[in-house]
Amino acid sequence: RFFELESHKEMEAVLVQINNTGNVVADYTIYNKAVVTLRHSTSYNFTYFIYYNLIFSFIVMLIIPVISLAFLNFIIWKELKVISALKQRLGQKERSNVRATWSLIAVVVLYFVSHGLKHFVNTYQVVEGLRKCTDICFKWPEWVNQCTTYSHIFLAVGSSVNILLYCACDRRFFIVVQKTLRTWFIWPITIDSASNSGIEIPEKCRESPDDVLNSSDSTHFMPNRDSTSNLENDSDPAKTVSVIIEKRI
Repeated sequence: RFFELESHKEMEAVLVQINNTGNVVADYTIYNKAVVTLRHSTSYNFTYFIYYNLIFSFIVMLIIPVISLAFLNFIIWKELKVISALKQRLGQKERSNVRATWSLIAVVVLYFVSHGLKHFVNTYQVVEGLRKCTDICFKWPEWVNQCTTYSHIFLAVGSSVNILLYCACDRRFFIVVQKTLRTWFIWPITIDSASNSGIEIPEKCRESPDDVLNSSDSTHFMPNRDSTSNLENDSDPAKTVSVIIEKRI
């Protein structure tokens, strides 16, 4: 914390042996940390506890985020239950959005798990501080220090697992991460961008238009007379492309 420690410069004489010819005296400047007088002030500690540890750290960093995340994710969960109850047939885009929503809920659950121990320690310190008022603890019990150490580990693990949850629940996010990693490292996993839509494209249809036109066997792409007449009567371009692909297959 700020304004709690200060540096003290001290001179110390040390005997140094040079080339086995004798000892000479050398002066060294040593800087030691010392607690300032303000740190021992009861009013300072109580003010710090009230304005920082209670108002900012406990209310702003704990109470408001937890209540907001719990309320908003409860609303999202209810909407997902309504969609499941209606048994609506969702398209590819809607299913992808639902998976992305579940990934957000999983991230919030992970946040509660990884930050739970930290919030427990902060709550205990706030309760003890309010109970003792001006007699604020300078040294907390040993179990509080142990919980603080483990909470740091949980925070590091939770922050690292977030990206794995996004990749597992949202395929589009995984493809973006894969493309990003390709620019940095050699990424062994390859995913065809067309497979993201859930449609398998035949090998013949994966040929480029130039390869098809330059192919010696150009008759495999030419539709017969019946299909040509059907294409002329059909004004839908999508159906025209589908008929051509079927003829190629």
